[in-house]
Formats: sequence, C-alpha cells, structure tokens
Amino acid sequence: MNNKGTPRVLFKENMKKFLSCALTALFTISLFLTFGLIAIVVPATSPSFYKWQFEKYGVLTKVQNQSYRLSGSAKEYIENISSDELISLMSHVMRYCLFLESDLNPTVNGETLEVFREDEVSHMQDVKNVFGGGLTIIAVCLVIIAVSLVLYIIYRKGYYLNCRKVPLITLAVLLGLLLLIALFAVIDFDLAFTIFHRLLFEGNWQFSSGVMVNLISYIFNDLVFIIAGIWGLLTALFITLVILLNKKYKKSAL
Repeated sequence: MNNKGTPRVLFKENMKKFLSCALTALFTISLFLTFGLIAIVVPATSPSFYKWQFEKYGVLTKVQNQSYRLSGSAKEYIENISSDELISLMSHVMRYCLFLESDLNPTVNGETLEVFREDEVSHMQDVKNVFGGGLTIIAVCLVIIAVSLVLYIIYRKGYYLNCRKVPLITLAVLLGLLLLIALFAVIDFDLAFTIFHRLLFEGNWQFSSGVMVNLISYIFNDLVFIIAGIWGLLTALFITLVILLNKKYKKSAL
C-alpha cells in the first residue's frame, strides 16, 4: 500500500519544509545581526578612525575646553591631554563598553582620574548594558549559525528544494524595515533619536556639556555611515554567495 499521499505523511513533509524554512530564516537573521556587530566593532575599536575623526572635527580642543568643569589631577590631565592620549581615552571608553575595562574613568600613573561626571558614568553604564545584551544575542546567533551550517552541509538537497529563496526573502524584509527606520530618521531625526534613546536607556542621556559629549557626539554621523557601509558590504557578499550556491545546487539537481 502506498502511504506517500496520506494526510499524515503530507503533514510530516509540510512540517519538515516549514521547520527548514524557519531555521533558514533564523539563520539569515542571525547572520545579519552578526554582520551588524562586526560593522559596529570594526570602526569603534579603530584608533585610526578616531584619529581621523578627532582631527576632522577639532575634538582635542573641544575636550580640553571642558577641563574647567573638573578639579585636581583630572582637570590637569584633560587640560593638557595630547592627541594620542585622547585616542587612548576613547579606546578606553569603548573597552569599557565591551566589558574589557571595569571603570569608565581612566587610570593614569596608578591614579584613577574622574574625568567623567556621575551622570556621564551612569549613562555609559546603560550603554554598556546595551552592549552586553547585544553580545548575548550575538552569542545565541553564533550557535544558530553553527548548527544551521552543519545541517545545510548534511541536507544540501533539502535546502535547495525547500529553502533556496528564504535567505533572499528574509533579507528583503530586514532591509525594508531598516529602510523605513532610516526614512523616519531622515524626516525627523530629533524624534527618532529621542525614541531610540528612550527605548534603550533608563537614565539621563541628554548632555550639553562635559568630556563625554565632546568626545563622542561630533564623530557620530560619520560612524553611522561607516557602520552602514560595512554592514551593507557584508550583506551584499552574503547575497552573492547565496545566489552562487543556488546556481551550483540547481546544476546538480538537474
């Protein structure tokens, strides 16, 4: 008796196809988010990027001008900070956000200098928490990517028959959502900026003065464009790889 067309068999086959497509969509989302982390970390941990940006916007002078808000050794340090020391301070801030430093304020010659105000420290703790959440998500994404790749290697034919279009469709949806967000930001950047910060940060995030705002705010726009460029390049490479693999599997399936 042929059971291939029975409802039970058809249900199992459809469920397999659904789970395969769902895993492929999840794999694509995980890879896309991982690309996003790479795009953020590459410029954010690059001394060359900060040197270029600080020179472009005269950040050194702007930070030095904030020394009058400080006192003692911190005041002297900021007042006389050099270009290299400024880059080192920025790198220290990023290392703090990535859980590689325990104190936001730098230690110079064995002394911890309180160059950042209490509200600045509180806000950067919120930023660190956001990074921590992001790193946790990426850790889960990496597990999904690893499991998916193993299954794709084992079930290559099943991928082509059931899931070959899923990565492209998933990316189209993700890029469409990002485009809508970008358009919203272009139309009303201040509102988008406010919503973004209220969603992610609990404490005060509105600063008009201080070392931190002068250290970071001027380089923000160029940083966003570089992140978008790296993210877009990695995504384009992935799309190209999917198209090439689909063509390869199509030939073997004929």
